[in-house]
Amino acid sequence: MADSRLTVWHFPDGTAGHERQVSALIDALALVRPLDPHAVPLLGPWQVLRQFAGARTAPFAALPTPDLLIVAGRRTHWSGLAARRARGGRLVVLMRPGLPLTWFDLCLVPRHDNVPPSQHVMVTTGALARPRPASAIPRENAGLILVGGPSRHFSWDETALLHQVHAILEDDQKRAFTIADSRRTPDSTSRALERLARAHATFVSHRGSAPGWLDQQYDRCDAVWVTRDSVSMVFEALSSGAAVGLLDVPGRRPAGRMLRATEELVATGSMVTFAAWRSGSPLRPPPHPLREAERCATEIISRWFPSDTAAYFKPRVAS
Repeated sequence: MADSRLTVWHFPDGTAGHERQVSALIDALALVRPLDPHAVPLLGPWQVLRQFAGARTAPFAALPTPDLLIVAGRRTHWSGLAARRARGGRLVVLMRPGLPLTWFDLCLVPRHDNVPPSQHVMVTTGALARPRPASAIPRENAGLILVGGPSRHFSWDETALLHQVHAILEDDQKRAFTIADSRRTPDSTSRALERLARAHATFVSHRGSAPGWLDQQYDRCDAVWVTRDSVSMVFEALSSGAAVGLLDVPGRRPAGRMLRATEELVATGSMVTFAAWRSGSPLRPPPHPLREAERCATEIISRWFPSDTAAYFKPRVAS
């Protein structure tokens, strides 16, 4: 049988959220077909222009011809377009690009961006999260509290946040909790969380966590609380199959698209807000854990690379 591996180029931009989504899609594709992935450095403006002008040498000359190119984040878009121009392949962009949608072969766009589906657009339920290993069974009574920080869409109320975290630790003492901050967490909040954790939980700083640590926590924990601003982590938690709770932080704009994204998930019963939990609503696993990375991978394979798919598909064992 001829080599059926798909050669995949991706373009890391140094943004953790973007790279986690790209990795999730690559992992999902690998469940369907063997892959030969390559991380390709971003091009500078002159390098992009050279590719569109007809250059076919460096920086792509040493790489095998791509079947698929994946980009995420505005800084990656022109590099992906130039690479396709130089070497071919199908170009997939994650999240809504700032360039015309028709310039890409497929755009995987979250529903809260309000872009209708089309030949070039596949609408997803939020950010892509890595496929959860079939062997991973959440450990009972293990909890995770993920804290973000102020952003373009959300402001910050440290006192209110600490009150919520303290209440969870006090009211759910049967669980062994781990609290983790993030790059956006203000230093004062991180210090306060570390002090709070000394008596009730374990605190892990993003500065000291090892690669893959967060994915390990998703696999082992049966309950995850996430601050509302951390939308990507909300979708990752929902994809893990754990029960998910939402810690409230104030929004900068009423009914902004990020706020609407979490409100829709609460309305469908996929997760519970802190206020509802305090009022008696149970913290329970989502009725249908998200499998968006796998759904997107299946669409990509069936659309462009359908041959021998059945021979390589590895079915998921339900958790």
